[in-house]
Amino acid sequence: MKLLFLSLFILSSCNPLKSLSDGETSLDDNFFDGGNVESLSNDLLSFWRLEESGTTEDRHDSNNINNFQHSLGNLNSTNGKRGNGFDCNSIVSGTNTFSPNTTTNMNFGLSQDFTVSLWVKAFAGTSGYLFHGESGTGYTIQILSNNEIDVWVNSTSSSPSSTILNYGQWHHIVVLFDRDSGVSIYKDGAFSEFQAVTFNGTSFNDNNVWICSDNAYSQVPNAGIDSVGVWGRLLTQEEINGLYYGNNNLD
Repeated sequence: MKLLFLSLFILSSCNPLKSLSDGETSLDDNFFDGGNVESLSNDLLSFWRLEESGTTEDRHDSNNINNFQHSLGNLNSTNGKRGNGFDCNSIVSGTNTFSPNTTTNMNFGLSQDFTVSLWVKAFAGTSGYLFHGESGTGYTIQILSNNEIDVWVNSTSSSPSSTILNYGQWHHIVVLFDRDSGVSIYKDGAFSEFQAVTFNGTSFNDNNVWICSDNAYSQVPNAGIDSVGVWGRLLTQEEINGLYYGNNNLD
């Protein structure tokens, strides 16, 4: 019996998601759906649960690599999809800001595919950026004033978009950046649209990313955001389902 208990303990401690960080920022297998846990840990570059509630707290990356460091003022939490989320409206240029991460694992070079996943709860109001990566022109996932999700690459919109959000409801958005063809958008676990894009490789070889704003801390949406993740590859439909239904099961 003691040998069995020790074996189970060792196996549990080897779970790569459980070992990412401590209780507040860790990813555990309850967050995902069934057997997708192990594959979702592959090439996971950063995951921000945004559980922190302090107005001057950093927002921690569960990989302990790319923390959004508090810079100025008060940055507010909100009721998230699971636990706390982040209130995008609290960002004000020159008053309430984060410092972006500056580490090399967000450097996608000339050809690397990648995926961005996030939950968003939008309200009527101005459009703004949900996730933004920049080296020169960069790439952006944003919400427009008509509640459409829009993806920009190399300062060019991939619209017209058919991915529409309902105001006041949480939606799960996943964007696959396939450097050979274009971007695929998934909403609430289901494929929404594909848009052909010509990628300029130099737009993706920097390390700075922002949530809820551009690099000037403008373009702030009237929205809450939660559980933001970045993978250095294209996620599968099964993995996207795992992220979507895993979150729903914890409501």
